[in-house]
Amino acid sequence: MWRECDRVAVEVFQSCRECDSCLRGEYRRCTRHGLADMYGFIPVDREPGLWGGYAEYQYLAPDSMVLPVPDGLDPAVATLFNPLGAGIRWGVTVPDTKVGDVVAVLGPGIRGLCAAAAAKEAGAAFVMVTGLGPRDADRLALASNFGAHLAVDVAVDDPVAALTKATGTLADVVVDVTARAPAAFAQAIALARPAGTVLSLAPGGSAVALRGFRRTCSWSRSCASSVPSA
Repeated sequence: MWRECDRVAVEVFQSCRECDSCLRGEYRRCTRHGLADMYGFIPVDREPGLWGGYAEYQYLAPDSMVLPVPDGLDPAVATLFNPLGAGIRWGVTVPDTKVGDVVAVLGPGIRGLCAAAAAKEAGAAFVMVTGLGPRDADRLALASNFGAHLAVDVAVDDPVAALTKATGTLADVVVDVTARAPAAFAQAIALARPAGTVLSLAPGGSAVALRGFRRTCSWSRSCASSVPSA
């Protein structure tokens, strides 16, 4: 199937292609590998040590998953397949974003901006992106290029007030892609309408106790209808 010199993109996850999860297409829950054994998490002292990063070569294990890269696609553009894929999954697929939805994305990094673009492309009526302080200023300035109708610096403005002023309502979908920011998670909850959907995808997310919640959100788990419906 594959030939030497083929151009491929490597999935961060590995798949045994045999367990029940892999056979269902849920390779993120592969019983042999799972989240703990993905590219970016494999220590360099594991043989042969070429597990990605800033290396000239990368080892493809027997359970690696690769995708073909078209010959006409610029390699620099092809590197965006991972954050763009994450943006589509987090901004549309998992929360089931629908035409006319109001979407709030917390965190203006590459995955946050990709999630905003995906939500807009899926038909969201309004997309807001939030960031924090000078470090996020340049990214927030780019948010409109990715489909955002409103960019909010939460160090200056209240995101809930900004969203309700712009739309007259709270968000149907909130996607939290901030890193280790419990305050942002609390904002995500405040931004969601009753019976709305909140996704918390921040790596290493801290446990946050919030009154009135039915579930605890953790990394890569969606919390549907997390806000009590009245």
